[in-house]
Amino acid sequence: MPVFIENTDIEDLLKPMTNICYRISEQFPSLQEEAIKFRSEPVQACQPEGLLYVKQREFACTHPDDDVIHVLGTEDATTCHIIVVRHKGSGVTCLAHCDGCSTKQGIEDMLATVMLLSDGKLSGRFNLILLIF
Repeated sequence: MPVFIENTDIEDLLKPMTNICYRISEQFPSLQEEAIKFRSEPVQACQPEGLLYVKQREFACTHPDDDVIHVLGTEDATTCHIIVVRHKGSGVTCLAHCDGCSTKQGIEDMLATVMLLSDGKLSGRFNLILLIF
C-alpha cells in the first residue's frame, strides 16, 4: 500500500527504516508546524455520555451510524504512541493507545476492524494520524 504525505508518495523516505521521523520532518516541515499548533490547543474535557475511553494497549472503532459512541478519547500517553486511522469512504474511525507491546498485531487488528465496519464501502483513502510522545 503506498503511503502519501501531502499527496507525495514517500516510499523512498521509508528506506532504510532508521531515522524515519527525522527524514519525514525534514522533507515536510509543515508537519512540525501542525504538530506545534496541535500541542498548543487547550485540552478539551468531554462529558461521559457518548465517549469511549481507550486505555493503554487498547483500540476502539466507531462509524458515522453509531448511535452510542460520538467521541473516542485517550490520555496520559507520556511514552506511548496514539494512532488514529479514518477510512474516508466509510467514515469509520479507530483510535489506538500503543506502548510498544504487540503494536504490530494491534495495528493489524485495527485495520481489519476498519475494513469490517466499512461493510462494502471499501473505496477511499485512509487518513493516518500518529502522535508520538
